[in-house]
Amino acid sequence: MTCPTCGKEIPSGLFACPPCLQNAATKAIEEYQLPFLKLFEGGTLQIGAFKDGGSTHIKMFGPHARTMCGLTFESTPRKMFFLAKTDARIKTFCGACQKQLAVLISRARME
Repeated sequence: MTCPTCGKEIPSGLFACPPCLQNAATKAIEEYQLPFLKLFEGGTLQIGAFKDGGSTHIKMFGPHARTMCGLTFESTPRKMFFLAKTDARIKTFCGACQKQLAVLISRARME
C-alpha cells in the first residue's frame, strides 16, 4: 500500500506511513499550543520549565509529556517552575526550545 501523503510504500502490517503519522501528530500538538501561547504572550498565563541535566527546557502546554525542543519525559518533572514572558531567564534556556517557542508565538500572533 502506498501513502497518499508522501507516496512512499507503507511497511507491511501497518495501516499508515510512520513518518507522515509522526508529522501529523507533531503538527496537531503544535496547533494545540497556539491558544495558550496567545495568553502567554498577553501576560495572562505562565509557561512551565524544568532542568534536565545541564539545560533548562520549556514544557509544552497540555497533557503532552514533551518540551518545545521535542524532548519527551515520562511524568511532570518535580522541579518544574513557571515563568512570565518577561522573565529574562528564558533567554538562558535550551536554544532549540527558545527557537520553537518563538516560531509558535509568531504563528499564534497570525491567528
